[in-house]
Amino acid sequence: MRVTQKDIARKLGLSPSLVSRALTGRAAAIGAHPETIERIRREARALGYAPNAAARRLRGAGPPLIAIVAADMEDPFFGPAIAEVVRQAHRAGYALTLAGFERRTPYASDVDALLQNDPEAVLAVGSGENAWVRPFVERGIPVVRIGVGSGAPATIDVRVDEEKGFALLIELLAGKGHRAFAFVGARNEVGESRLRVARRLLQKRGLDLPARRALLLDTDVLEAGLRGGEQLAREEGRDWPSAILCSSDAVALGVLRGVAMGGWRVPEHVSITGFDDLALARLANPPLTSVRQPLAAMVADALRLIHEGRGARAPAPRAPELVVRGSTDFPWKC
Repeated sequence: MRVTQKDIARKLGLSPSLVSRALTGRAAAIGAHPETIERIRREARALGYAPNAAARRLRGAGPPLIAIVAADMEDPFFGPAIAEVVRQAHRAGYALTLAGFERRTPYASDVDALLQNDPEAVLAVGSGENAWVRPFVERGIPVVRIGVGSGAPATIDVRVDEEKGFALLIELLAGKGHRAFAFVGARNEVGESRLRVARRLLQKRGLDLPARRALLLDTDVLEAGLRGGEQLAREEGRDWPSAILCSSDAVALGVLRGVAMGGWRVPEHVSITGFDDLALARLANPPLTSVRQPLAAMVADALRLIHEGRGARAPAPRAPELVVRGSTDFPWKC
């Protein structure tokens, strides 16, 4: 049970207003005896009293609070992303409260808890449908998102240029002679959007992405990759793709496992690419060619927008960087 100032006042036989002043450093100004002030503070510590953060902010006390929301706590992308947010937000003097969704599905109770904390702003990390931000917008609380998606009224998006990222991957693979492509992604708005981008860019080069090789098989990123890799590895003869584009590094890690279970070797039989450049991409076997999102710069952009407040404008999409590693090579057959 939460201990309140009234509980302390009742225990000591003092007025709630005196207890409140003692715990907020204002009791000496009304002539309260130092021993009384110290007795109140000792009792508060003994009872485990903690001040209400929202109330303190209403009085102008304590650091401004940002509500951080991760779109999918099961996706390996979000661990380093949230870590970067925490590092930079603390350096900027913000206090943080965190909620994480499961496979981009919000829990109403978590959203309600964030609203009750009355944050200065909301920083949503992750692309996808974002209609859950509506109650914050209606209260005049700024919402900044690192990512893109639908259903987000009055949200300012900070994003990487995904089209440029996939263009770099396709240019690399096409330049090595790859002509038979596949795509594997998670079955969510991000996977669907990146599939459309990849298909459009391939078509510009006169390259086809047949429906049977455009796979969005599961909402879980690792499972989607594993199932996609296994399904592609079951194709026979000259129908095999020589290159697989993945919607993210997490999906690509599953694909690497899936094609290996089907007897394929990477990159001897097939080249595989990711997107995000997670630390895990360097540890994959073989190390994964990927597109690096400038995460630190994007977090800095988001915090700057929060600091600017109303009237802030979304920055131009950040340029990605191609990181070439051992998972891509010339095709063993064209």
